Amino acid sequence: MVITIFIFKSSIYPNSRFFEGLRITAAFVGMDHLPLILFIDDALEVIIKGRWGSDTFWDYLKTSSDLAGFFVIDSNLKKFNIQLTDLDPSLNIQLITINEFIKSILEAKVVTTF
Repeated sequence: MVITIFIFKSSIYPNSRFFEGLRITAAFVGMDHLPLILFIDDALEVIIKGRWGSDTFWDYLKTSSDLAGFFVIDSNLKKFNIQLTDLDPSLNIQLITINEFIKSILEAKVVTTF
């Protein structure tokens, strides 16, 4: 059972909720508390190949994906005309259906959106 779910949906710009959420995610992962991490809407841009350089935020992103994995909802990719092959293959991204995600939300203790 997933205890914590982090949903990233905001766009990526300096000092946005996205970056604060990324720091919190890395902290959770660093404490061996592996949340379900979902990217939707504007945040999908973050996990597209070639969108990040080698900076601190990339390290947070890569570490979180290596240890916890990232999820995207298949229908959300279609909505934004993004193919699975457009996503960065080094980020351990898994597709889930909206029904699978709803089930996870119903079982979770904490759900937060950035």
